[in-house]
Amino acid sequence: MQAQEAEGLLEAIRIIGSDCHDLLGIDRRTGEVFVYRFSGELAEKQEELQSSPELCLNAYINRAVIERDRAEMRQSVILEEIVSRLKRTSSFTVHYRVEHEGSVHYHCMRAAREKGRNDFDLYVLGFSCEDSSFHLQAVHDMATPGQGGILRQILLISGKSEQRQELAEQLQGDYRILETDTGTDGLQIMHRHYRELSAVITELEAPGLGALALLEEAARDPLLQDLPVMVIADSDREDRESVCLEAGAAEFIHRPLVPGLVRARLRNIIRLQEASAAVNRLELDDLTHLYTRQAFIHYAGNRLRNSPGQDWDVFVINIAGFRTVNSIYGRETGNLLLQYVAEDLERTMPDALIARYTADRFIGLIPTMSPERLEQVEQERREAVKRAPVRNLRIKMGIYARVDKDQAVEVLYDRALTAMKSIQDNYDHMVAYYDGPLTRRMEWNQRMEDAFELALVNGEFAVWYQPKIDIVRNRIAGAEALVRWTRPDGTVINPADFVPLFEEDGLIARLDEAIFRRVCSDLHERLEKDLPVVPISVNMSRATLHRDGTVERYRRIAREENVPVELLPIELTESAAFMSKEIKGLTGRLKLAGFPLHMDDFGSGYSSLSSLNLLPFDVVKLDKTLIDYIGSPRDEKILSHTVALAHELGIQVVAEGVESPTQAAFLRTIGCTIVQGYYFSKPVPPEEFGQMLLKQSRV
Repeated sequence: MQAQEAEGLLEAIRIIGSDCHDLLGIDRRTGEVFVYRFSGELAEKQEELQSSPELCLNAYINRAVIERDRAEMRQSVILEEIVSRLKRTSSFTVHYRVEHEGSVHYHCMRAAREKGRNDFDLYVLGFSCEDSSFHLQAVHDMATPGQGGILRQILLISGKSEQRQELAEQLQGDYRILETDTGTDGLQIMHRHYRELSAVITELEAPGLGALALLEEAARDPLLQDLPVMVIADSDREDRESVCLEAGAAEFIHRPLVPGLVRARLRNIIRLQEASAAVNRLELDDLTHLYTRQAFIHYAGNRLRNSPGQDWDVFVINIAGFRTVNSIYGRETGNLLLQYVAEDLERTMPDALIARYTADRFIGLIPTMSPERLEQVEQERREAVKRAPVRNLRIKMGIYARVDKDQAVEVLYDRALTAMKSIQDNYDHMVAYYDGPLTRRMEWNQRMEDAFELALVNGEFAVWYQPKIDIVRNRIAGAEALVRWTRPDGTVINPADFVPLFEEDGLIARLDEAIFRRVCSDLHERLEKDLPVVPISVNMSRATLHRDGTVERYRRIAREENVPVELLPIELTESAAFMSKEIKGLTGRLKLAGFPLHMDDFGSGYSSLSSLNLLPFDVVKLDKTLIDYIGSPRDEKILSHTVALAHELGIQVVAEGVESPTQAAFLRTIGCTIVQGYYFSKPVPPEEFGQMLLKQSRV
């Protein structure tokens, strides 16, 4: 590794932090993945992983991450998604849970790149445990003088140098000491050094600003109000002890000072303050000051368990398109939007326990709302959208009413989330409830998403081939690869039930690649055995088309399998082809790599005849809806002109969805001689398709 790259890697590791127990360094150019250990100054390479990072990460997810968090975590470790996020920000964190020996622990994955470089080649993923018990123990160790080599900084305020000297001698070796002889100067030092100070010790009657006045000033300043103050007074001022404590003093000690007493009490108040701060950091979200997910689960569980006569609702609120807000308006505006939504929820729902559950999602537990209150809640959300700091804000709310209090809080969240997801693409509805057929559909979708990873690993997705027939020569001229999903219990899932879902959630890109690999493998096997082959077209979804490095990756797979790309036509749907500004460059790269391009579903609603000349397609596949018009003289003329124009442009035409001899005969008369459909053959398994090719070769 070159020095510049090493420094960039080291900077990324420093951004992630030294508490990560595993570090993966990933090279975008080569795809190499290395395991590192960070010693504070050096990033020591331990080993190179031989398998792909996504396989390694998904194996870890399957092994360690609890089932409820797997789907979201799998989406988070898609490398293209990680790179896309790192192009917008130098680092980000993903939280998840791990089950170990019967206990659930909170973990996080941190991703970072070198700051100031959007054209980065190297980035780092770090994994660490963030359980509160670990953090509190660390705070305990840090607040114990002399432990861990950390010295806390203390401010001493006294008008008498001998009193300051007495205190300094008692604390020497355990703390770093700042001194001043007036309370006025002490307040200024507190303002300047509030981040470094762990406590203040002041004489009751310090010159300029006495202890009471100092406490009042500190209480008015948010940056100083949590800084513990110890007051020391002469023995004849016992009357001021209760006054100072009520004003916010953490301790009040009388002279003469007992050896060791100041040190012991100072240690206790620092430990208490820092432990409290650590709990607050764990319980309260830094940005919105709402509860964190972990704190919400704890407090909501307590409320549900300890309220036998009370019914409760759980609601989930999502900011639709939050990533787009960040990319268009910037992270600062995105943060302002999160704070705005949080403040609006607290203001309009004061009786609710509310938390920021994920980056752009909020959760609340509230006593069951009446129909009138529910209408008010929806109206409040609409008003909030109008006043939002960004235009066209969309907020979606899912409500699980009268929850089952015997269920875990995470289950209640999932049900409210399911309701919300049922309307996430519906512009007419802002609120949905956990009920009815939409919810059942969302539950089905969730099961499909949860099953996807294992299905991919276990080979549940199979490739079947539907022949394309040359009706002039009566021979198989090619085939289309189609996916079939069979569960371990033998249940066959219709592609219409999972392909649109995976297109929506992005999983289709991985399924597309798996199908492409299988087709390449089948062709490789037949070529190795000198068996007959024909071009096998493979569908490429919109998500795959826009995935970073798709063209290069597909070309590499074909090369590894030693399959000529001429045998691997890529089918793009008509909607994908004409609904993207970047499509011309992408199709150009596919053509440059040698892949034939087929436009699928032509005539299904987006294109016009003039669009045939806009992109470099070799083949146009007429959609079944056009074929079904055969029999109508007017529609047959349209078909005839379409085929003639395509041929004039040098584009071959294939008709799909052919189901009758009448349709086949008409297509032949207008020069469309390659057809696909059930009239000739349904999709068949690879073995059967191979036998069809073998039989044809012998004729």
